[in-house]
Amino acid sequence: MQIFARHDLVTGRLDESDAALLLEGSWPDDADAELRQSLDDAVDARFRWIDSEAPHIAAKLGATSASQASLLSLNATRLRYQLVKWLRVVAWFEKIARLRGGASLRVILERHRDRDYGQLLQALADKHGCHVIIRWEQASAALDPPRGETPPPNEWWRRLLSRLHRATAGRFAPRDVHKGRVLLCGNPRHLDPVCGELLRRGARPTWLYERFAINSWLRWRWRGVGQYVCDREPTAVEPLPLGWGDEPIESCGLDLRPVLEPWWEQLSASSAQRQSQLVAQVERSLDHVQPSAVVVDQDATPLNRALVLATKSRGIRSTVVQHGVPFVSFGFAPVEADTICAWGETSRQQFVDWGVSRERIVVTGSPAHDADRLKPRELTAAPRPEHRPPRFLLLGTMPPQDTRPDVIAYHCTSRSYEQMLRMALGVLSQYDEATVLIKPHPRDATRRLWHRLLHDFPALDALLLERGTLEQYVGGADCVLACASSSGVEATLHGVPVVQLMPSGSRDLIEAAEWGMLGSARSAEQLRSLIDRALYDPAARPDGLNPSVIGESPTSSAAQIVDHLLAGPSSRVAEMVENVVHAAI
Repeated sequence: MQIFARHDLVTGRLDESDAALLLEGSWPDDADAELRQSLDDAVDARFRWIDSEAPHIAAKLGATSASQASLLSLNATRLRYQLVKWLRVVAWFEKIARLRGGASLRVILERHRDRDYGQLLQALADKHGCHVIIRWEQASAALDPPRGETPPPNEWWRRLLSRLHRATAGRFAPRDVHKGRVLLCGNPRHLDPVCGELLRRGARPTWLYERFAINSWLRWRWRGVGQYVCDREPTAVEPLPLGWGDEPIESCGLDLRPVLEPWWEQLSASSAQRQSQLVAQVERSLDHVQPSAVVVDQDATPLNRALVLATKSRGIRSTVVQHGVPFVSFGFAPVEADTICAWGETSRQQFVDWGVSRERIVVTGSPAHDADRLKPRELTAAPRPEHRPPRFLLLGTMPPQDTRPDVIAYHCTSRSYEQMLRMALGVLSQYDEATVLIKPHPRDATRRLWHRLLHDFPALDALLLERGTLEQYVGGADCVLACASSSGVEATLHGVPVVQLMPSGSRDLIEAAEWGMLGSARSAEQLRSLIDRALYDPAARPDGLNPSVIGESPTSSAAQIVDHLLAGPSSRVAEMVENVVHAAI
């Protein structure tokens, strides 16, 4: 068998009768499915054990540095996704196409880019007594870093504004602060309401960003809210420890340490200096602000993780405010912060199922959704008039990256994602005179896939939205089709039926009904049935969000979060007792 890292390495190397395997991506649609196989297509939700195995291995590897800043602890989420990528290869050769002694593997990889694949395939061959020949090619193009793993460019004018802000930050600071200081770090959509509530209570909030945030500065400057940034000129700092543990790292009887080494070297070369500087600047900011509490919207990325880990040695309380629907544990658990403020009982149970202790979870609601949660019910969308053509809103998610597989249970690959969207457009085109608004993910900058798909459905009255928010368009829709994203759950707040689109070969990441949606669709038949319910069954229209998703409370979620942040010791004890009693019941 011949094995190729990617399809661009195949040219001129295969005869029609040769069997071949792609480690990343899929073959063209006209390829022989028996001879041309790919991990993207074969390793689906049937192998969801990989989603549990990856974080388990990552935790063992970083066991000695789990509570302090190290290169491994800051990049734990990257490591989990990397392990998913490698364990797909292990699953193929151990569970699907089992290797036999004496077999010969011819492997085509790109130098530097695929060293980890080379180590992994050599280890598998050695284990089973196989012969492997690896041909190394020069990289055809520079490897773009996976999304979210490098900070955006820090322009000169942004650095200048940052320096001006530091020089004048104390001028507008309130002098009657009596409730302490709180440091916020994360997406303003989730934390701005908390900042406003802290000011109302007489506390002094301060923001921490990786680079100077213009919008946040404009919003809060005149109310005396400071901003610290980690974009200063590099200085000599103590390098971060690597954070390796001594535990054996194995899967299916295969030693993974040799596979980790080339990836680890590349990570160290690309990130060690920058992240060492990041940790030093975070610690300096904590020393200047001296907060009594720290609030983040997640603790999975390097900046937020560095901040939360730094609070542990200083005795500062740290809290995570839930930032979205908990589809995948990698972005939520394990929780490094002391507590997590969950939207509702549904989220709390998900976190408990992922191993977060119940006493560390506080149900507060969602600050980002309070405006919709607290609005009068009569403002929700009205039923569709009987003779009006249907109107649909299709919400996309971020297109998957072949170079970084998503969780196996989701099975969202380039091919399965396109197939899912093509299926949805095909069903929508069956409704006479229907109009379809398509809202790509805000960070999906290319739109190439959408233009190609719409070209294949010329009769469909579809409009690709280039700007705007969910709230601008959801009210006029009779039915919303959403890929696995928080936007689908948010759409139910507007009284519109929502169908969750899932790729073929996937498993539900959340139970649609528990989150206020009609159901999940992986086939045209399932989708047509659910859309018919949305259009013709009045009971299908939600009356706001399921109360277990975002708990109904007369007070705002931000107020409940601040109650927790500013609570004295007795209040915290009472809160822990309440959680323990709830668990016993």
